[in-house]
Amino acid sequence: VAIIALIIETIIFIIIFKLKGIMASVLQIGYVALLLLVLKYTNVCVTIEGLFAIVLVSIINVAFMYKVFKNGNSQNAVNENLIDFLNKSIPILIIAIILCFVKFVEINSFGMIMFWGYVVSLLYNIVFTKGILKNI
Repeated sequence: VAIIALIIETIIFIIIFKLKGIMASVLQIGYVALLLLVLKYTNVCVTIEGLFAIVLVSIINVAFMYKVFKNGNSQNAVNENLIDFLNKSIPILIIAIILCFVKFVEINSFGMIMFWGYVVSLLYNIVFTKGILKNI
């Protein structure tokens, strides 16, 4: 299902943004790969609910990528979108941190993956997305 979702997302990005759509798709695939590596090395127990959190965080990152590529590739636009992304995600980060301390493994898994998903998304977009858009 995840592969099919990535293929559909790639097709949509290519239709909307042409060549930049391919870059957006590669960035999204890199984000998911980095997120899975972080989850592996932080020993997060991935449950069915955790898989749902991975899908949610991926959708949020796709929305961010769409907004960045739609608004242009200036550094100012990327910085404004990152600040907007961070401001809108603060309540979700607080909820994710609270869910990390719940004793039920399913809820704990969901909270941990949401937390790491946002942290990785923020850092990934600051380093890689901003860097790639700088060179376009």
